[in-house]
Amino acid sequence: IEEDMVDGFPYEVPEEYRNLPLLKGRAAVDMKVKIKDNPNLEECVFHIVLDGYNAPVTAGNFVDLVERHFYDGMEIQRGNKSDI
Repeated sequence: IEEDMVDGFPYEVPEEYRNLPLLKGRAAVDMKVKIKDNPNLEECVFHIVLDGYNAPVTAGNFVDLVERHFYDGMEIQRGNKSDI
């Protein structure tokens, strides 16, 4: 519903960032994660909503990396087990 309320992209991205991957809107990514440390669960799927309205450069960079399979096979990097 919120997306239907937005008529086009609400602002201009500064010139210095226009050559970077941008997401002008929202996107969703389903990320399948294999679980190594839990014998009761093999994998789970995270449904991630990317908000390009509020973070067009960050969201665009993430989409670009996903499309280039950057995260495929990568282990989740964390400080400690309670972070995830």
